[in-house]
Amino acid sequence: MSTLYWAGQYAAVLSGYYVLMFLWPSIVFRRHLRKKDKLYRFSFCLTVQIVLINTVILGLGLFHVLNRWIVILIFYGVPFLSCLRGVSREDVSRQADHIYRVAAGACGIRSLFHRGIKALFMGLRKLCKRVWGVVRPRLGEYVIFSVLLIYGMIYFSYSAFQDYSYGFGDLYVHHSWIQGLVNGKIFSNGIYPEGMHCFIYCMHTLFGIRIYSILLFLAGVHVVAFLISVYGLLREVFHSRYIPLFALTLFLVLDLMSVNAVYAMSRLQFSIPQEFGLFAQFVCAKYLVRYLKSEHRPFFRGRSSRYVWDENLFMFTAALTASIVTHYYVTIMAFLLCASFAIVFLKKVLTVKRFLPLAAAVLCGLLIAVTPILAARVSGIPFERSMSWAMGVINHTDPEEEATFNQEIYSEIEDRGAAEKIFQMGYCEVYGEERGRHLVLLTAVSAVLWLIYRMGAWILERYFRKRSDRNCFDAHLAIVLASVLFMVVYASGAVGLPQLIAGSRLCAVEQMLLVAVMAMPADLLFSALGLFCREVFRQCLAVAGVAGIYITAQVCGVLHGPLYIELTRYNASVMVTQTIIDRLPKNSYTIVSTTDELYQTIQHGYHEEWLTFLSNSQRKSYKLPTEYVFLYVEKKPLSYAQVHLFHSPSWLASENHIPLFSGIEDGVSQCPEIVSSQISEEMAGEELEMQTNLWDMYKELENRTILESKAYEWCRRFSELYPYEWRIAYEDENFVCYYFKQHSGAPYNLALGYEDSGR
Repeated sequence: MSTLYWAGQYAAVLSGYYVLMFLWPSIVFRRHLRKKDKLYRFSFCLTVQIVLINTVILGLGLFHVLNRWIVILIFYGVPFLSCLRGVSREDVSRQADHIYRVAAGACGIRSLFHRGIKALFMGLRKLCKRVWGVVRPRLGEYVIFSVLLIYGMIYFSYSAFQDYSYGFGDLYVHHSWIQGLVNGKIFSNGIYPEGMHCFIYCMHTLFGIRIYSILLFLAGVHVVAFLISVYGLLREVFHSRYIPLFALTLFLVLDLMSVNAVYAMSRLQFSIPQEFGLFAQFVCAKYLVRYLKSEHRPFFRGRSSRYVWDENLFMFTAALTASIVTHYYVTIMAFLLCASFAIVFLKKVLTVKRFLPLAAAVLCGLLIAVTPILAARVSGIPFERSMSWAMGVINHTDPEEEATFNQEIYSEIEDRGAAEKIFQMGYCEVYGEERGRHLVLLTAVSAVLWLIYRMGAWILERYFRKRSDRNCFDAHLAIVLASVLFMVVYASGAVGLPQLIAGSRLCAVEQMLLVAVMAMPADLLFSALGLFCREVFRQCLAVAGVAGIYITAQVCGVLHGPLYIELTRYNASVMVTQTIIDRLPKNSYTIVSTTDELYQTIQHGYHEEWLTFLSNSQRKSYKLPTEYVFLYVEKKPLSYAQVHLFHSPSWLASENHIPLFSGIEDGVSQCPEIVSSQISEEMAGEELEMQTNLWDMYKELENRTILESKAYEWCRRFSELYPYEWRIAYEDENFVCYYFKQHSGAPYNLALGYEDSGR
């Protein structure tokens, strides 16, 4: 039953995401998108919609008019008016005539219904015919691409179907910020990029999907945007249209060799701002390349303004803005990626007719993204404290980054050159020494192959008067340069440079760049085959190549392993909470538990911390004035935020990643096993070790065991006092949920330490 419930929630998130992200802009901007190619339409919807939603929601918040009814009016009203705009008078007259005939009895409702069904089927038939006309010429390519996207969605969604709790601590913070938008307050905890929060807020407001479900499943859906955006950029990089499929296959199946790499890949399954916006850097680079490759003949639009319009530059601006409004790290990555292409195409960049519009586009993107932030700052809202964390990373003073820095290896190479430090602290640390050497060698080979091609093309043109496209592989060099540049940023602490981005946050993008480098020799081969082989043969070869990569990964034991989450709750507690929400009236109950249930019950009921509850129960009087009180006790307290890997069939993931976590002190588990302890009467008599941050008292296993033991003892004593009111809502070997019902006007006194413990 629980699997069916979460499958329904996943379907709701998937449908809401598609409607809001793609269908809405496709309707509103259909005239602009009518004759555009598929990747342009995709990129437009993805970037413009995020920027538009962010601007609208923050604008409403700045004027203190942010509420659900205004948002519903805007986002339902705009497409409705857009559709009305395309309706002719003849269509209105025809429909009015049908309604009149039904009202007059000249036409039956069944006849009208039959006519509507027939029109619907005719429309669907016409749509299918158009889609088939597009797909049929490249059926093999579309099939491969669809299989890869579905495989990626399954891989990055798998954990959410095995463990229903938030898998990353930051999700609780982002949930609270989205809740701030629900309450009409923007930047509720300080100024921070709100692009993802605004989008989730709109999904919740427009479609009624629970915020908890959206945060749980959105990443597994949105990862498709990341993969398609990468595909779009690689289509500009590679000469053959099939090589991007090889790169995506390598990214999706190749195993990882370090904890940082698994961490970065695992982040793609969490709905957090940086990973939500990762697509933007690839869209940014794609349209920069198209802008630089084009003949650059901007045309003038409008009768009075006569403004200059360049579609590639417009998309570059939209993607840059989207990167800023989602996460600043994405903007830095976009700068590094675009800088690599700008260096390769430097001659074109520095021409006046290209540089000035490009500079203006960058300024426009910054202005659109920064205006709401400046307005908020002027109104007195401070920056969120993560800005201080980012400065700590840059200055190499962040404790988490220092903990992951391999001081032992660095001490051995401290006196060596920068190249050796980058190799040891970058390639070897992320990929292991053997694979690191292979990747460096392959990177060098790809650069040499590009140089050989350029020299060969120059010789043919100079001495044999044969024209050739000398620049068709120039983007190869840009990807090679970007892969090296990202690795330099990763290892910047070892070479004395500022750490622009936390190293562990770079690994997923670096992995994508390196697999693109690995696919470059295949691009040269397919380009050569294109001179004398038919398209059908190359499609078949592409299918065989993708299948061969997957089979080789399986046979050679290099198929990627499972991703992990930071486990914080038993599935039973999630499902019991959901049942309470579904069955009981709003705000008629209080759940007493550790912090995690707080976010699932927001907008539905009340929550009380066990720490607060046990402390207040020592007073003379303590009451919770709701009709129902539920008390959650972990009979086997779990090791909070433990590394918990999902368990999957062998076709999806191997066991390769598990040995990487063998040195973690808090323990590692793989579903369905969980690292836990056991409550006892002796532990209930122990004293809790106080922490500065109360949440930390839940994280340390011994402290959590003492707390849950005390909670169980309180429940036992209360059940002895009120045996007829005491009930068990759910119980298994790990978790139990007690509850009692009371009159909200005369609640029980929960202070069991005193004699007057009656009503």
